[in-house]
Amino acid sequence: MASYIRKTICPYDCPTSCGLLAETDGTRILSVKGDPDHPAAKGLICRKMQRYEQSIHSSERILTPMKRVAPRERENLNP
Repeated sequence: MASYIRKTICPYDCPTSCGLLAETDGTRILSVKGDPDHPAAKGLICRKMQRYEQSIHSSERILTPMKRVAPRERENLNP
């Protein structure tokens, strides 16, 4: 399937709401770059967004809320 570019904005709650150019194949984001036409960010993106496509497709991404079962012990978290 061919990939194409979509204009979008950053999903994080930052004051700038940076403009992005997301390359997608229609089902997955393949890469993210800054949008040079965005009036505030002017093509720049923050560190959080530079590897966004890797973080959202990571096998280590938590997809369900976690419940603490013991006080302040990370290994005691259950989905």
